[in-house]
Parts: sequence; structure tokens; C-alpha cells
Amino acid sequence: MKTKEQADLLQQGVNTWNNWREKNTHFIPNLQKIKLRKANLSHANLSGADLRGADLFESTLSGADLCEANLSEANLFLVNFLTADLSRANLRRADLCGANFFAAHLCGADLRGADLSGANLREANLSGADLNGANLSRADLRGANLIGARAIETNFEQALLTGVSLEDWKIDSRTNLDSAICSYVYLKGQHRERRPSGREFAPGEFVELFLAKELIAL
Repeated sequence: MKTKEQADLLQQGVNTWNNWREKNTHFIPNLQKIKLRKANLSHANLSGADLRGADLFESTLSGADLCEANLSEANLFLVNFLTADLSRANLRRADLCGANFFAAHLCGADLRGADLSGANLREANLSGADLNGANLSRADLRGANLIGARAIETNFEQALLTGVSLEDWKIDSRTNLDSAICSYVYLKGQHRERRPSGREFAPGEFVELFLAKELIAL
């Protein structure tokens, strides 16, 4: 099936698309550079799909299955990914400004060089995600799972980081935490080992603590 035929099928509606995928389980959708601005694709089965360079500006993909999909360099500005599964998805250099990832699954996702400025990542699962070189300035990451995430040269300027789980995350001196807002974090999963215990970080204390990698008992 040609790319245009697949795009036409998707435009017929999620139910039609999902039924077709159920009958063609071994077919990998090729939707490169598809233009579906402001489309409603809630709960669409797009697992493994090739969506490189797609234009999904302001579309709704809440609850969608995008596991292992390739969305590199896609226009995903203001897209709603509420509770969507993007596990192991390729989102390299994608435009994700202002996107809503509330409670979304991004474990193992490749977000290198992606623009997530102003994105809502509250309670998102980013465990094992590659955030190297990504822009998360002003992003809301409250309660997010960053266990094992890689964040070398990542920009967290003015990001909200209160309540994040940071076990084994990887940062270095090039990671930008300037003006990051954080009252407390968890050093282990399942909200274990809260730091600081029994109080909140003083202004600048979070940045000083983690850039120095001094996980002292507070």
C-alpha cells in the first residue's frame, strides 16, 4: 500500500485505521511527511509507524499507541499526547513546543535535540529516555519519572522539577539548570528517599546539589 493510500485510510477515522491494522499486523505504516494538522487521532494504533517529518500541528493523540514509532524532525507543536504510549519512540529533533505529555509513557524514548520548551510533562514516565541536547526550558516536569534518563547538555532553564524521581539520571556541567524551580525530589522510584527530608530546597540549593553531584543527607 502506497503512502498516500495509508494517509487516506487514516483520514477516514481512527476506528477504520485501527481495524485495518488489526488485520495487517505485520505491516509497518509509512506516513513520512504526512500533513494532518489539528486532526483527532485519539487512541490511534500508530505503533512502529514511520512518521518522520510529519506535520501534526495541534493534533490530538491522547491515548494513542506510538510505541517505537519514528517521529524524528516532526512538527508536533501543541500536540496533545495525554496518557499516550511513546515508549522507545524516536523523537529526535522534533518540535514539541507546548505539547501535552501529561501521564504519558516515554520510557526509553529518543528525544535528543528535541524542542520541548513549555511542554507539559507532569507525571510522565521518562525512565531511560535520552534527553541529551534537548530543550526543556519552562517545561513542567512535576512528578515525572527521570530514573536512568540521560540529560547531558539538556536545557532545564526555568523548568518545574518539583517531585521528580532522579535515581541514576545522568547530567554534567553542560546541563543547564539555571532558574529551575524545585521544592524537593526523590532519589529512588516509588517516591522513596525524598530530598530534602522534612523541608523544601532553599533558593538555588537544588542546582548546587545536583550539579556538584553531592547527594548529602539533608
